[in-house]
Amino acid sequence: MQVPATSTVRVLGTMLLTHEYDHKDICVMGYPQEIANNSRQFTLKTTDQKHIQVVLSQPIAEHLEGMVQVRGKFDGQRIQAQSYNMLLPELAADFDDNTYNEAVKILRSNE
Repeated sequence: MQVPATSTVRVLGTMLLTHEYDHKDICVMGYPQEIANNSRQFTLKTTDQKHIQVVLSQPIAEHLEGMVQVRGKFDGQRIQAQSYNMLLPELAADFDDNTYNEAVKILRSNE
């Protein structure tokens, strides 16, 4: 099986803050907090309780709430988002942040 050259790495907020994933395609889960007036930026509280700025190429066209998965490139300070997806409320209700965080740590330790 051939792995695409631009594969996305699933990370936690703490991992982004170490700058190991600067300028890499990443995927992070969290909860939208403050949305900017221009609707093109928001703060994401990650599953490990870190606050990361997310910048979108287009204004948000919907009300962001619950859990969100963001894919994009981390520039060392913020995520330049390529996409975001809200989890369905019934899926987010059973989501366990701690178990997810441990799974991501295990995935990263096996690289």
